[in-house]
Amino acid sequence: MNPTAPENTVLDLLYGRWRSQTLHAGTALGIFECVTSESQPMPAADVARSLGLNAALCYRLLRALGSMGLLAEHAGRRFTVTQAGTRLRADHPQSMRDVVLLREGPEHTAVWKHLTAIVRDGQQDGFAREYGVDAFAHAAREPTYGKAFDAGMSSHSRLQTVWTIDALRGCDLGTIPHLCDVGGGQGHLLAHLLLQHPGMTGTVVDRPSVIDDAASLWAGRLGVGGRCRYVAGDMSCRCPQRMATS
Repeated sequence: MNPTAPENTVLDLLYGRWRSQTLHAGTALGIFECVTSESQPMPAADVARSLGLNAALCYRLLRALGSMGLLAEHAGRRFTVTQAGTRLRADHPQSMRDVVLLREGPEHTAVWKHLTAIVRDGQQDGFAREYGVDAFAHAAREPTYGKAFDAGMSSHSRLQTVWTIDALRGCDLGTIPHLCDVGGGQGHLLAHLLLQHPGMTGTVVDRPSVIDDAASLWAGRLGVGGRCRYVAGDMSCRCPQRMATS
């Protein structure tokens, strides 16, 4: 088979959702919390038993995750986790677990079916078509989704922080007295920038529900709370509602 053949390009795109949903299933079922070793293979039967899964289908899922480079299969139906797979554990410092659960979860999967109509009509309102309100309103009225949304954004922020700091490494930020991160979530990026630049202060603007939990705000967790304000506001109308400190 020629992987560069045009029909194979289309097939690869067509079945992409199968791979992302397999990724979601493995993450949601706790496979990467169970298969923890990169050197000591774990029997598939033990994984199924630990997680309460059907043994035959668990093995098939493990093999599928192995074909995607997230697990490695060894003789005797045993598996270890790869470096990529470790990123799907909740305790990894650069964990991508929550963003996978959000992006391939039921809500975000559902809104994609409206893409054809959105492009035809010119109305970018996938959430409104599916749930009657936009994503932020849906998060406010559905606590389970709201928590998943905030966790997913924080998960993605860990990666963005690394990329942003690396991109700014050659820039002189020492002369900038104040930075504002609009839509900055719990302040992961801004707090890390403040940590690197002791003379700088900052402001994070995001929804009230995002900044209400003081214990989750990164400025306080990283010890830069005295130089960081959190402002609750709605970016759609640009009207700050109230201010809080970490």
